[in-house]
Parts: sequence; C-alpha cells; structure tokens
Amino acid sequence: MRKLPSGRVAVVIGGSGTIGAAIARRLAEDGHTVAVTYHRGRRVAADLLGTGGAASALQLDVTRPAQITTVFDEVEKRYGHVDVVINSVGSMARSTVRDLTAQYLHDLFEVNVIGPMQVLREAARRITDWGRIINISSALVGRPTAEFSAYAAGKAALELFGTAIANELGARHVTVNSVRAGRVQSPADDAANDQTSAADDSPQPSRRAGQPQDIADVVAFLTGDDARWMTGQVLTVDGGATC
Repeated sequence: MRKLPSGRVAVVIGGSGTIGAAIARRLAEDGHTVAVTYHRGRRVAADLLGTGGAASALQLDVTRPAQITTVFDEVEKRYGHVDVVINSVGSMARSTVRDLTAQYLHDLFEVNVIGPMQVLREAARRITDWGRIINISSALVGRPTAEFSAYAAGKAALELFGTAIANELGARHVTVNSVRAGRVQSPADDAANDQTSAADDSPQPSRRAGQPQDIADVVAFLTGDDARWMTGQVLTVDGGATC
C-alpha cells in the first residue's frame, strides 16, 4: 500500500481561530509544513510558528476571492506544492428566524459558504495527487438549535459541496471529508482551565467539555495514510451530544 510521502504542505484556512489553531499545531507536530491564514490578529497566527517546523502566516479575508487565489499562489511559490487543505473559517452569528434580514443572510453566507466554497475551488485546482481536503463543519447541522438555523444551513451546504468534490477528485486519490465539530472550550471560557468541573455538568455522554485538540486529532487522522479509503464522509466529533 502506498504511503504518504514526507514533506507535505498543509494550508489551514482560518488557522488563527480556536479550532484552526489547534489543527495547525497538530499538523506541524506531525511533520507538515503549515501555512496558516488569519483575518485579524497576526500575532495569534504567528504564535503557531514556534512548532519547530517550517511555517507561514498569511492574511486572508475569505470574502475576497482574489486574496484566496493569492494565498495559494504564495504557498506554491514558497513550498512548491499543496498537499492538505483545511477549511476552518466561519462566523457563528445567531438570529431568530423572525429577525432574519437579507443583509444578515448575505453576510453570513459570504463567510460560511461562498468564501469556503471558493477555497475548495482553489484547493481542487492546486492540490497534489493523494491530497487531503477537510471542511470543519458544525454539530449543529445534526441537531440545529434556536437562533442558529441559518448558520447550520450554511454548514450543511458546505458539507454537501465537499461530498460532490470527493466524487470529482477521487480518481486522483484525493480525499474530501467534513468534520462536524461540537462546542469546544476557547481561551475566553471561564472554565477553560478547570476541565474537571466543566465535565461534571456536561449533559453529553462523554461527561466532559470539548477541547480544540479533540477536533484536531480527528483532522490529523483524516490527513494521514490510515484514512486513505475514507472520502465524501462526515464525521461528528461532539462527545456524543447529538447522539
């Protein structure tokens, strides 16, 4: 069985977010050269570069198609190829159905659907044979809650788009999968440093709060050789909250 070569290059779109940052760190630890994009706050993305391997931080507004193209151009210029693309950008805005406006939907879908779909377009054009593409979706697609209907609908669209691309790229042994991430603790959470107390009140079967690393470890599996025959799939990583 063919093994994935060393020296693989990963692009983490939205790598300065809580989950994106954890994914970038894990891929760097696994030996990938990592290019991280950020919208604001270069310092956050730059902190990821101290992992010991080659890495870059590139600014990207995913609502601007030309910038998406430029990011991939720059990665190819610096490293010669793109082997892994992680689509981790998104905005979790909330609104009741009665309060939805055309502008709200436009802004939300531009960040959560149109931009990420254009990332996937560039990924499909650039990615090497035996590459890996992974969309970070949301467990809310499986169990939508009040005020997040539009957000869940956008993530569902991205999942379906990814499945369609899996059919297009399969002949090149490129896999395309989505990970539905449950709620994870961020550095801003009051309980971030007290996992035990947070777990005591958790309603989900795992009885503990989710951590960004929980998502990153599954993504790392999908980027590796052990997941070579998995494509067009959606994996839910939420501690069982939607079971």
